[in-house]
Amino acid sequence: MSTSKQPAARPKAQSVAKAGPGAGAKTGAGAEPAYVEPPPSIVVAAKLMYAGAALTALEVIVYTVYVATTHTIAAAAPHATAAQVHATKTTLISANAFAGLIEIGLWIFLARANRAGLAWARKVASVLVAFNTILLVTALAGGAVTRQAFTAVTWLIGAAAVYF
Repeated sequence: MSTSKQPAARPKAQSVAKAGPGAGAKTGAGAEPAYVEPPPSIVVAAKLMYAGAALTALEVIVYTVYVATTHTIAAAAPHATAAQVHATKTTLISANAFAGLIEIGLWIFLARANRAGLAWARKVASVLVAFNTILLVTALAGGAVTRQAFTAVTWLIGAAAVYF
């Protein structure tokens, strides 16, 4: 006598809808959620953050060229040797490149986090804009015009990204 086992009836697939950005409907067991486009304000904010990263990269390049080609360091310290001037330029360029890479990384990281709908990313971006406001005030108090312009435009991009 052969007994065959009948497969158990599968339950009907239920749709589970999640609320929030990036959430989609899940149908059936193990199905991938459907991609939902983030709200337009989040997309604009992310694009502005990518623009901030590009502007920061441009700023690093301009500052590097400026420090490498200018003679103001030698003029400010007329008794410095060529090796000391070179070491000062190398230090300034390295520090600026390091800080620039961190800033570019933060711009890109926060753009991706905002686009993914992570709520904490907006708060972190707001704190960084507040910090950048302090940098803006100090840059406008003194310094090269190009540095002031880059800082002001970077601040505007950050403030716009937080606003949207």
